[in-house]
This record gives sequence, structure tokens and C-alpha cells, in this order.
Amino acid sequence: MAKIYMGSLIMPVSGNCNLSCAYCYRAQMRDNNVKRMSFDVLERFIAQYIELNPVMPSFGWQGGEPLLAGLDFYKKVIELQCKYKKSNTAVSNSIQTNATLINDGWAKFFKENDFLVGVSIDGPSEYHDSLRVDSSGGPTLKRVLRGVGYLRKYDVDFNILLTINKYNVKHAVKVFRYLINKGFYYVQLIPVTDFNDRGEPSAYTITPDEYTNFICTILNEWIKLDNPSVYVNIIDILLHSYLGYKPPYCVFNRLCDKMITVDYNGDVYPCDFFAEEKYKIGNIMESDINDMFKMQSYKSYIGNMHALPDECKVCRWFFTCHGGCMRHMDVFKKGVKENYFCRSYKKIFEYYFDTFNRVKNSPRNSNLRNFLLSLQE
Repeated sequence: MAKIYMGSLIMPVSGNCNLSCAYCYRAQMRDNNVKRMSFDVLERFIAQYIELNPVMPSFGWQGGEPLLAGLDFYKKVIELQCKYKKSNTAVSNSIQTNATLINDGWAKFFKENDFLVGVSIDGPSEYHDSLRVDSSGGPTLKRVLRGVGYLRKYDVDFNILLTINKYNVKHAVKVFRYLINKGFYYVQLIPVTDFNDRGEPSAYTITPDEYTNFICTILNEWIKLDNPSVYVNIIDILLHSYLGYKPPYCVFNRLCDKMITVDYNGDVYPCDFFAEEKYKIGNIMESDINDMFKMQSYKSYIGNMHALPDECKVCRWFFTCHGGCMRHMDVFKKGVKENYFCRSYKKIFEYYFDTFNRVKNSPRNSNLRNFLLSLQE
């Protein structure tokens, strides 16, 4: 079997979740019964995936809420990974969770098996608890922070995944300072963008101008903090571009052909944002992953990924965004193809690059100035 070297996202319980977040784009995948991936599907996927990625296979576990699969499920994951990996292979696992189910058992398991845990928090309670609610509409932040407490107790590596939505988008300073005061120094920012078939945004979708203001304000706060150990994904991404490296993020890399998403029943899709029947490229129990990449649905997906407007290819910032994510394309009137965040990206990139230059060339001997200079050595 040819080696492909790709990443993977696995949804062991599909879109099922113990919360009912208002902006969840996987809500339509839920039903009243938790659907857990069978061990047969799990084993076949792990065996194939490790064979395709023999050096450092990377498994990302998502949902819904992936902890609903149960601790025994992930113990089986580790057992199967050990069974199929080469003796010198380092397997990595990450999991994205709302953290409300984490207890001593979960945290101890994550630590013992080197899981990186992504925890969803949208800021202080007035923003988080407005949208990230339980099935009864009740607040969840206290339960999330309790789960984080267990992660800290066992020294588990974790980061924060924060969605930028209509409730917190105008409060970047308050949100950022809340995270820093909580000691959350590794943060990923994800804009909420959801559109219907007519290209109309949901009530929680932010505008490009709102995104610009939020992201630029975050950089200002990071500069004031003057602490290079604080990681924010968009800052790291644009630092890579600023230094002449490829952005380490699929949204700005158009590397959708290096990632697959596997649903609980073995159905395979090219991306978790496109886990729909029309994008399905096969089922792990019926065909090999290599054969799936020959499917017409996959070829059409890749064709659309590379079908960029001419304006993109001559844009001065194309080397940074490469057209952006396909999910943000085609949300305007019929016949117009443009990334929803195009004008936002242009403003953000220019502001960030100018700010990096200003800090680097400043006579003030700051921690960030020394950090930027060291990166260019």
C-alpha cells in the first residue's frame, strides 16, 4: 500500500454530545441514541492508517463529544495502536472535548498515554454560558473548569479552543485577559461561520469586520503582555508567514488532501466540515483508504479546492492565505466566488506584519523583540 502521510480526525460518536451549544455545526448529526464506533471499524481504520503513515501517525478524536465513547473505548485505541505500530513509531493522539465529563480516571489516562487535550471555552461565563449550554439550557463553564482542574492535577497537556461568535466578538480584551488570568497560555481561535443554502449567515456568524477587529485586538493584547510563551494560533500562523515559512494550518495551506475524517460507522470524508453524503469518499469496512482517493467525489473535492478566483492568485497576500478555507467560499450570491474573510485577511495580514516589524525594530528591549530577533537568526 502506497504511503500517503496524512492526518486524521475520528468521530467515534459522530455528532452526539452531552451539551447543546447553539452554534454547533454538527447538531444535525445527532439523534437520541449515542452511536459509538465499533471495535471492528476502529481496528480496521487504525491498521490501515498506521500502514499509510508508518513514521508518526497522528490521531485526532472529535465529536460531538468524543468522551461519550467511554474510557474503555480509548483503552482499546491504545491497545490497537500498540498492536499495529512499528517498534520505533511514535503515535500521537489529541482529543477535543467540552471537558465536562473529565474526572480522575480520564485525566490519569490522558497523562499516561500522552494525549493532547483541547478544551472548548468561549471566555468568562457571560459569553461561554450564553451559548455553550447543557441539554436543559443550563450553564456549563463551572463544569468545564472542574474538568480542567483534573487535567492540571495530573499535569496533562491541554490547550483552549475558543470560538469567536456574536456574543464575545466585541469583547476581545476581556476574553483574552480572562484566559491569561486563568493561566491558559495556549489558545486557538476559531471564527463561527455557518450559512444556509442561500448563503445567509446564522445568528451566531460573525462579520469579516468583526473578525478583523477581534484578531487585531488580540495581537495588541499579546504585545502588551510581552510574554512569548503565550501561544495564540493566529499569531503563530502569521509569524510563520512573516519569517518565510509555510503556515502550519490547513485553513491557510489548502492541504485538505492531507487529512481525512472518519465517522463512527466507518464512512470517510475529506474534511470534518464536509462530512456530508455528497462528499463521502468511501467506507473503511468496504474499501482501502488508497482506493478512496480515486473516487470521483474526492477528485471533485480536490478540484474545487484548487479552483481559486484569478484575483487570489495575483493578490500580494496569496503566499499567506492561499485562498483560505473552502468552507468560507461560495457564501455570496450565485456566480460570485470569494472567501468570506477575504477583505478581513488582507487587513489582518497587513496589520500583523507591520506590528511584527515595529516590535522587531523597536529600540525598546522587550521580550517579544528578542523573541522575534531570535526566530530570524
